[in-house]
Amino acid sequence: MTAEGAALVLGLSISAILFAVFAIETRALVKSTYWFVAHSCCLIFIYVTYAIYANNPYLFIWAGLCGVNTWILPFLVGGLRYTAKRIPNDDGATRIPTAVFAVTAAAAVLLAWWYSSLTLVPTGSPLEHLDREVSVNLVAGLLLFTYGIIVLLTVRHLFKLAIGLLVMTAGAHLTLVQMAPGFFTMVEIEVLTKVMGTVFAMLYAARLLAERFLTADAAKLLADPGEGPGGEGGGTPALGVAGVGAAS
Repeated sequence: MTAEGAALVLGLSISAILFAVFAIETRALVKSTYWFVAHSCCLIFIYVTYAIYANNPYLFIWAGLCGVNTWILPFLVGGLRYTAKRIPNDDGATRIPTAVFAVTAAAAVLLAWWYSSLTLVPTGSPLEHLDREVSVNLVAGLLLFTYGIIVLLTVRHLFKLAIGLLVMTAGAHLTLVQMAPGFFTMVEIEVLTKVMGTVFAMLYAARLLAERFLTADAAKLLADPGEGPGGEGGGTPALGVAGVGAAS
């Protein structure tokens, strides 16, 4: 990888992280979908760049699969945009995920700088001399993965949790490519298909829950019946068993 290619990958990686943050921070779910599409487009260009500069044509296939993830998952019936129009917006969104991520990213960069040195083009393999130099692109991939985990741990909205799962998976794949751009296996294709199936199932569940309980907030869905969306004493029971017990 040349310095020119590494700089291009770094710019695209930072853009992918920023777009992922925008997708989570945006309260309007349709806009959140478009930010996710922009995030995925950055990943496509990263894989194409590695395919060219690392002389690994198999990464063109991976870029194509990422393209499927970009244009099918968001816009297919049952996908992100379809679901975004049918469930409530994330009106309770907070800055907690971004704040936690900012602290984590700053700490990671400082630790890497303190115990080693950050470099754009590492000598040999990115994992070969971690005690002396750390690739900034590898750090960027790990940070994207970390942000996905932070979203899954701190966000309550079901739609945003689905995006968080996608971001975490994208970060894992990007980290693998950053570590070994000349390596490619079919395992990644299997992981992609499983994740897409999981996300579609999550979105379907989010639509059903939103129609039943009039909210997509996980905290409200787990609240007591009297504290539910229907107000005091007027909430819908969280479990169908309660209704059965009352009837009997």
